[in-house]
Order: sequence, then structure tokens, then C-alpha cells
Amino acid sequence: MNESLFVTHIENQSPRQLRKYLNYGKKVKRGEVDDDFCQWLVRIIADNEVYEQEERALAFELAVGESLIDIWEKLGQANLVRLFIPGKVDRLTLYLGVLDESQSWEERAAHWHLLREEYPKHWSWLRQVHEEGITNSAKLSESATGQFFLAYCEQLRREIGIELGSSGSANREVQRLECEVKNGVETLKSMEKDLEFAEDRAERAHVRIRRMDEEMGQVRRQLKEERGNGDKLRSERKIRISSQRELRQAQKELEALRREYIKMQDRLKDMAGRLSLAEQVRSQPVKRWSLDALRSMDQGELLGIREGLKAEDLGRVRRRFASALHPDRVQDLPDWTEALFSEVMGIINKACDRKK
Repeated sequence: MNESLFVTHIENQSPRQLRKYLNYGKKVKRGEVDDDFCQWLVRIIADNEVYEQEERALAFELAVGESLIDIWEKLGQANLVRLFIPGKVDRLTLYLGVLDESQSWEERAAHWHLLREEYPKHWSWLRQVHEEGITNSAKLSESATGQFFLAYCEQLRREIGIELGSSGSANREVQRLECEVKNGVETLKSMEKDLEFAEDRAERAHVRIRRMDEEMGQVRRQLKEERGNGDKLRSERKIRISSQRELRQAQKELEALRREYIKMQDRLKDMAGRLSLAEQVRSQPVKRWSLDALRSMDQGELLGIREGLKAEDLGRVRRRFASALHPDRVQDLPDWTEALFSEVMGIINKACDRKK
């Protein structure tokens, strides 16, 4: 068998060709893929004298699809490992890796996932075969036909030179080295974290020290300002107390001056009134007075006042007349003097009342 030509046919055939070959797509949908059909596929694959390489490649890939139906779920649930595949990676190599029962499920799943990445259309077609063929009665993996197909795959691996056993050991060595690298990386990360933590603590301590220095500087400046403010407040308080004391003393003196001013003003007004009256008396000719003459005299002339005086001024005039004509002043005098003073005082009171 020309292995390179067989690999080329598998590599070039499309999912559409696979569906059309032997009406496989319709048989899968109708559930007509039975054990006889699987035996027919294996006969085509094994007989290289009757069937062409292209037809054998199509039958092989259909058999792969039937073999993956029962193990699809396990492949999807297995953990992944890193693969080491020498040489060029083709679809046949990946198919043989997935179907190799000598490898672990993790390694077989790694081939399955690589198939999904490299050949997404064929992987989708295989998934469709799994979803539509899961209810078929024929189980290729559980039959003698399936075992014969897996044996053929093993023979094909030897013929085309795929040493999965050695690659498996290489994969395990790679996995071991990867574990060591991973552990080293984790140790390094842990050390980096410890170093970062220590650096962070040192940086935070440095920041705290710098902040404390700044705060101490601020406290010193505030203390100095507060001391200065305290001195200013004490000085201002002394000045304020002294000013208040001087203000109170000045107010007392001002009040005393105001009272003296009022008294002096009253004296001046009294003296002006007396002076005015004296001038009037001195300017008038001497004549004899009678009560009727007093009653007919002008009120201002009678009272000795000028126009525009206030009520309190009239009150002072009335009091001066009352003080001069008071009955106490006629003691030890004849009775007619008391009657005369009372009559004159009555004329004065009427004149003051009319003058209001």
C-alpha cells in the first residue's frame, strides 16, 4: 500500500464527500448504520486489490467517525496534556492518536482537541455523526468488526512509521519537565510575591515615616503659631481690659460732665431770665402798681418771659414766683400781706395757664 498516497487522500477529502459516500449522511440521519454497514466499511479498507486508495480513504474516515461515537463524551471530559508529535501533523496521525488504546485518555483527548483546532470542519462533522448516531443499534467499538478496525489502525501506525509509544514516553518526559518548570515557576512566583510583599511593606513603612515627619513638622509649625497666637491673645486681652477700664472711666467722667452741663445750662437760663427781667424793670419808668394793672398787663411782660418758651420753662417761672410769694415769707407781717401775695400768685398762675 502506498501510505503517502493514502495520507494524501485522507487529507484532501471534505466532509461533503464523506456524507455522499455510500449515502452515509442519509444513513446516519435515518439510523440505518448497522453492523453490516460497518463490516462493509472494514472490507473496503482492508482490500487494497479491489478498491482504490481514494475509496479506501473515504471508508477509513467513516469508520473513524463510527469508532468515536462511543468515546466522544470521555474525550470531552478528560484533562488535557501537552503533546510531543515528531514530524508533520496530519489528520490521519491525529485519528490514529485518538484511537490508540495504549495511550492514556489524557493523551488521546489531547489528539482530539488538536484535531478540533487544526481541522474544525471535520471535527464538526464528527460531532454531528456522534449526535445523530448515538441512538444507532450498531456499536462499532463493542463488536468484532470494531476490534478488527483498531488492529488495522495499529498495523497502519507501524507501516507509516508513527511511533506513538515513543512519542508517549516523550510526552510523559515533557510532562515531567513541564511539571518541574511549573513548580519552579510557582516557586519563583511565590518568592516574587514574598519579595513584592517585603518591598511593599518597606515602601509603606517609608511612606509612613515620611508622613510622620511631615506631620511632626506641621505640628511644630502649629505649636509655634499657637504660641504666637497665645502671646497675641494675652497682649490683646490686656489691651482690651485696659481699654474697657479707660472707657468706663471716660463714660463716668462724661456722665458727670453732662450733669454739670445740664446744671450749668439751667443756671445760665435762670440768670438770663433774671437779667432780662431786671433790664425790663430798669428800662420801665417807675409807676405805681395795682392788682387791676397786673391783670391787664401783657402776659409776657407780667411773667418776664419771651415768646417760644417751653412748658418746663413756664414751670420754672411759676416756681420762682411761688418761691418769692410763698405764705411762709409773710410770717410776723400783717394779714394783708398774705392776702396780697395770694392774689398776685393767682394772677401769675392764670397768666402761666394762658401762656401754655
